[in-house]
Amino acid sequence: MTTISNDSSEVGGKSLEFLRLIVPTLSRVGFLYNPRNASWVTLWQHFSALAAASGLEAVPALAPTFADIDAAFETLVASGVEAFYAGANQGVEASTRMATLASSHQLASIGDQNYAAAGGLMGYGPDQIAMYRRAGYYVDRILKGAHPADLPVEFPTTFVLIVNQATAKALGVTIPDEVAQQVTSWI
Repeated sequence: MTTISNDSSEVGGKSLEFLRLIVPTLSRVGFLYNPRNASWVTLWQHFSALAAASGLEAVPALAPTFADIDAAFETLVASGVEAFYAGANQGVEASTRMATLASSHQLASIGDQNYAAAGGLMGYGPDQIAMYRRAGYYVDRILKGAHPADLPVEFPTTFVLIVNQATAKALGVTIPDEVAQQVTSWI
């Protein structure tokens, strides 16, 4: 068995770094996620540990279904978060809903690549196109006779940062140079 994995512990730490640069006074950061998805549970554990090591309080908000997003978001707002990670992982509709809620509460936020396109401030994660290309390489190797067990599991090496300029303007957020230099796409 072999695969190209999109699981990367780097995503949580780098996302937290971007939020800290956008909101320099950040002390409490939320993490809205689906606890039924093991990848998101792992990412939450990594994210919360990094937040604590940075002197930040990480606040979890659980949204196992799309219907739970509003209540989970209200949990974050009631706890006084100043920014949050949108990680419900329930599709474009969920990303759009979280982005709308973030804007209505004037909160900086980051999610996956699709989150910025759905109206969120920032999206960060493995470059999906690069991963698909690499998967093609694996298919080619297997079709030419390679045994899948002989091919290593690969993890992402290329990441993208997308910033939604309209959302930044609506939130009154100025993207600092440290972040702007890492942006791969402005939308």
